[in-house]
Amino acid sequence: MRTCLMAFALSVALSSVAAPAWSAQHAEHTPRHPASATSHAPARGWATDAPLRKGMRDIATEVDALRRHKQGQMTPAQAAEVAGQIQAHVRQIIVSCRLPADADAALHEIIAPLMDNAASLQADPGKRELVAAMRRALAEYAQQFDDPGFSLPSEAPGKPVLR
Repeated sequence: MRTCLMAFALSVALSSVAAPAWSAQHAEHTPRHPASATSHAPARGWATDAPLRKGMRDIATEVDALRRHKQGQMTPAQAAEVAGQIQAHVRQIIVSCRLPADADAALHEIIAPLMDNAASLQADPGKRELVAAMRRALAEYAQQFDDPGFSLPSEAPGKPVLR
């Protein structure tokens, strides 16, 4: 419990330093009971709307591009630019997406790590391990949300993995 609180505090601190606009926008969408959000997910996954599907697909494309960064084939400036695009897509989801409260709470458990890891990568492009953390968040989205056309970024060279 103490470790979770410390991790949460660190996440909040990073969000407020690296992405103040995210913190302000996210505050109004923060779920009151996030633990209940994923425990009652529908069998087929939470419903999605067009802005969410577009935003998550755009994020997956950017995370897939970061595969080149993990392989040392992208400059730090390019990686920082891609990380900034991921943050912009998350902000667009927050502004445009309209989901029921439970689905919104589940979504915020996914997009908060995407935003935090993208902000950290933008601040320090040398932290290539953050790309794997973003992939894990996208995998959570694929498991929890009903988005049949969504593709997970591939670890290997080539095309994204269709689910």
